[in-house]
Amino acid sequence: MCYNSTMNWYFILVVLHIVGTALGVGAVTVGEALFFRALKNKRIDESMVETLKTVSQIVWVGLSVLFFSGAFFFVVYRLGAPERLDLAFSSKFWIKMLIVGVLSANGVFMHFKTIPALERLAREGGKLSSPLFQKYAWQFFASGAISFTSWYGALALGAARNFPLTFWQALVVYILILAFAIGVSQMICRRVLDSLSRS
Repeated sequence: MCYNSTMNWYFILVVLHIVGTALGVGAVTVGEALFFRALKNKRIDESMVETLKTVSQIVWVGLSVLFFSGAFFFVVYRLGAPERLDLAFSSKFWIKMLIVGVLSANGVFMHFKTIPALERLAREGGKLSSPLFQKYAWQFFASGAISFTSWYGALALGAARNFPLTFWQALVVYILILAFAIGVSQMICRRVLDSLSRS
């Protein structure tokens, strides 16, 4: 594989990376908007749950595109330009792939825990004042915070031309931001539950 061919593949993989990120960011933004609309209306119906399931499927498509395009970066550079592997495997690349891993784990949790709980809630009337919502509310908020923060973090990494941090420095920053986002989500969750209990 010649160098020019390698660079052509590199361009294609970059485009795929952008597409995957755009799908994920767009889908998670829509999902958050739907969730906060449900909070405003104090109920969730089955049609909204179905929409959230579609949004979740789009997120998985975005994640899949990110993962496989990231994996092919290695293949393209290993076969075509092994001396330039540092371009594919910088600290920026690795922290982004770590974020993909976090998003995948969070997606599995949402698929097996969050979505089924929301489906059950919708079948039982959809009122957020129900004990079912109050039982799982902290999970909804925490999972949403992880998804929203991580996808926008991946977007910021993709947009950054210069990335001066090492992998471990970036990891510490990511963990701190994630912890802050989850903490804020739990504060909002508590306020929402207090408001629902008074209504």
